Amino acid sequence: MFSTHIRLRSQLGPRKNLYTLIYHNTLLLIDFINFHCYTVFHRTVKMLFTVKFMENSDRAINIIREIFQNIPFIDIKECKKEYGLSEKFIADILIIYVYKNKTREIIIEAKSKGEPRFVRDSVNQLLRFKEIRPNAYFMIAAPFISQNSADICINSNFGYLDYAGNILINNDPIFIQKNVVRNPIPEKRELRRLYSPKSERILRVMLNTGKKKWLTEELAEEAKVSLGLVAKVKNILLNKEWLESEYGGFSLIKPFDLLNEWSDNYLYKKNRKIYFYSMSPVREMEFKLGKYFNENNIPYAFTGQSAGARYAPMVRYKTIKVYINSVDIKNDLENKLGIKQVESGANIQFLIPYDEGLMYGVNQFDGIFVVSQIQAYLDLISDKARGEEAAIEIINNGVMKIW
Repeated sequence: MFSTHIRLRSQLGPRKNLYTLIYHNTLLLIDFINFHCYTVFHRTVKMLFTVKFMENSDRAINIIREIFQNIPFIDIKECKKEYGLSEKFIADILIIYVYKNKTREIIIEAKSKGEPRFVRDSVNQLLRFKEIRPNAYFMIAAPFISQNSADICINSNFGYLDYAGNILINNDPIFIQKNVVRNPIPEKRELRRLYSPKSERILRVMLNTGKKKWLTEELAEEAKVSLGLVAKVKNILLNKEWLESEYGGFSLIKPFDLLNEWSDNYLYKKNRKIYFYSMSPVREMEFKLGKYFNENNIPYAFTGQSAGARYAPMVRYKTIKVYINSVDIKNDLENKLGIKQVESGANIQFLIPYDEGLMYGVNQFDGIFVVSQIQAYLDLISDKARGEEAAIEIINNGVMKIW
């Protein structure tokens, strides 16, 4: 099949089963054990990236065409992709249009991701282009441009557009601006990865420990997750520019941006709930429960308004919420504490946490344990019974002090 010859075994690190092969004047790397052709594989990957780039460029061009065709004094002459500005620089998109018999240019960097880190890289590239084309107008295109990414563009006097509807063109006499508050085409895969139960363990640790610098191994051990997961979460946070990495470790620099997005994606309902009713006053019942759990060595932590009242004493409430790891003690609770399981009208909620990470960083008040400030905030922010008010108090009076 091959009219070729095999050269010496390739010494590519530990992959000693790789051989170099010449086939039709093409150098191939062949793994004869797993029968994998690396040259073909990487060529395929490159083709996929090229197709993705072309799709992004075409969408950006179509958006500009659609906008400009409704402006009577603008006439688009050409739209070029991968246009050479010089021997060193190639623009993703060059749009040439005519206004008052004068030719103008728009140069666009088309990116597959619009996180601040990638937008900042594009800005740096466009600044180089500007030295060559000082009279052109420059823009960045991506699937979604967040407000943070938009601010980076605006501060550099560049425009932007995305496929969700955000756009800014400020090139006299054209001024077009539209803002979409939320991404209607969210990157669900990345959000699922960042806010999966085990990834959340990493976020809890970092948010609860303030400006501490972390090493990957140290954070993985503290959060009880793998090194690989820490690396993935770290990369996502770096792309959002919420994390700073330097010699000696990495640390959060925009904790409240992270906390806000997390609260939007946090699902309190993932916890299993069991409802009880007690005739005792709330505070009295909390101390009875705390004493019972402590004496029987049962892990627990009060949350919701029960936690909020400890961190923000101005809170008044009528329902007790507490995390416990098991409901096997249900009968014992009913017999010893005089509470009853009910279907409605409950004033006690026992929550079975969907992940052990929810119990990270518990604090003790007057002999009873409550969840961390971060977990209390997440559980309260979506609570309609004055939960948002308590959550804000926790941020102002507690979390901000460690940041």
